[in-house]
Amino acid sequence: MAKTIEQLENDFWGDPTYPSHVVVTSHGLRKKPIDEFGVEDLRFMIGQNIGTQYLMPRALGMLEQTPLVSDYHFPGEVLYSVLKLPDAYWFAHPEHLQRVCKISQQALDRLAALGHEVPEVQKLAIAFLAKHKS
Repeated sequence: MAKTIEQLENDFWGDPTYPSHVVVTSHGLRKKPIDEFGVEDLRFMIGQNIGTQYLMPRALGMLEQTPLVSDYHFPGEVLYSVLKLPDAYWFAHPEHLQRVCKISQQALDRLAALGHEVPEVQKLAIAFLAKHKS
């Protein structure tokens, strides 16, 4: 998608008014075309719950190919941000919920098969599945 979050929301924030990393980065990424978002961009913005409905198709596409996709922090960092979204998001987007349940199970299976532990992701994935899996 060549559009930006600002264009899709028709809400233009302008320049940041506070020099923190979160504020400056959020403002900058709202102006970036979504089809140019990388792993870290998705992790950051979904983690801030900014433009999430527009970013999730791209994030889910990445996660379906590589459930533990990561960039800087730890395996599964994008999935971690997705799993931390509030319940209101899942109620509004049930089509994403089922995909995330499947991705969460794949991530858990992959970690078990590799004999690796990523407690941050595993704990959230188990809780998410217990709450949402039908």
